[in-house]
Amino acid sequence: MTFQLNTDGELLLKQLKSLRSKMADEALVPVYFIFSNNSLLDMIIKLPKTKEEMLMVERVGEKGYNRYGEPFLKLINEFTKTHTPPFHEGKPFKKPYRSFLNKKGRELFQGLSLIREEIAKRNNMEPSALIDDQTITNLIVLLPFTREEFIRIIGVRKDTRELYMDVFLDFICVFTNHQKERYYHIANDFPEEFFISKNQAERFVYKDYQTASEIAKALSELNNANKLIKATDITRRIKKYDCYYNDPFGHIIITDAGYKFGLVKEERTGKKGKHYEVVLYNKEAQKKIVNWFIKDIYKI
Repeated sequence: MTFQLNTDGELLLKQLKSLRSKMADEALVPVYFIFSNNSLLDMIIKLPKTKEEMLMVERVGEKGYNRYGEPFLKLINEFTKTHTPPFHEGKPFKKPYRSFLNKKGRELFQGLSLIREEIAKRNNMEPSALIDDQTITNLIVLLPFTREEFIRIIGVRKDTRELYMDVFLDFICVFTNHQKERYYHIANDFPEEFFISKNQAERFVYKDYQTASEIAKALSELNNANKLIKATDITRRIKKYDCYYNDPFGHIIITDAGYKFGLVKEERTGKKGKHYEVVLYNKEAQKKIVNWFIKDIYKI
């Protein structure tokens, strides 16, 4: 049986989304800044009753809980008083994070997982409450070698950072010999019909800095088949690898990975005098992006 919500589960999901929309409107942020759809589904599956249980929900960290968590916890507890769980049928599908990793990445994943299990066992806690699979994958993608890099990894909880950070850091440094390598596969997540040849790529005009829209327009003009690529096709992958994100106030935050890729931000003024921020890509970043679209080459 495939996983699906039953009638009560659909009702709870609707109420959780309604609460999320209300809180997003009040905070003037997009709904996904509150909690993702996957987080809401995991709440319905796990039905947390306490803060500790809520922190075991997918992608719910200490900061997220302190800022938004209590109203969701209250709603779930009130709902379960009048409705009988479970609110789903079948086994929830879990994304196979390890299939995203190459052979060395899977070895590093296994090593970090063993450390997680040993720490969790000594402290009588669930391994996922210490650090979940997605966060381990984030560590492998970004390979932090310092405390400053480690604390910026999305998904790292405060207690993990303060008590166990050095154990994970030491293992990563020894495993990688302090060398930044790619331990994961790059999938082609662009429109399959869009690509350029090497000869076309050589005609791309590099500038000191360009926006994603300007890069996308230039790439589209190179394609003889008149296929278009959008700025979102570029920024989606850039954000996927945590190169930058928007904070709850809408400000652009470029990560260490983003600076290394070649991103900078610039403040601009619109026609009506309103200030806003844009992400710019330097020449090195532009070269990497152009390579993404050369047929059979997908490198970050």
